Amino acid sequence: MTTKTQRKVEAHNIAARQASRLDRRRGPRATARSELPIAPAEIIPEQPTPARPALEAVPLRAYVAREHVRRDIGSWIQVLDLEVPGAPASAPPVLQDQDGTAMPFLVQCLTHGARKYFTAYSSAVRAAKASHHWCESCKKDVIAFHKLHSRATGRSAHK
Repeated sequence: MTTKTQRKVEAHNIAARQASRLDRRRGPRATARSELPIAPAEIIPEQPTPARPALEAVPLRAYVAREHVRRDIGSWIQVLDLEVPGAPASAPPVLQDQDGTAMPFLVQCLTHGARKYFTAYSSAVRAAKASHHWCESCKKDVIAFHKLHSRATGRSAHK
């Protein structure tokens, strides 16, 4: 047996299906064989195409290349491109690794002050999303967060 609300929902669904069928139904079409008159196309006077405005030069790279906020611990991480032409004078210098390869990307934890340099943008962004691997304070915060919110410990952490 169906309840009163289920019957109402079923009636509503049936009415909606019938209404959609009416929306899809088309009227008679004018074809070459039919007796319906073919309507002439509207004649629109040709207008000159307006010239496109010149696009402003948008810098492809920015000093702050990416920002990331860790939702679990609330740390704010930035990826900086140190070789960009618009970098401020106070920007840290580009470091080189042991092989002499330039490391132009700096990932810094603005919450705790930790920094790490990278050679590639992709690896810098990956590190920004996993700040607990290189920022000791983020690591401690992640451990504390997961101890508090672990399902394995149940409600014992809230005593």
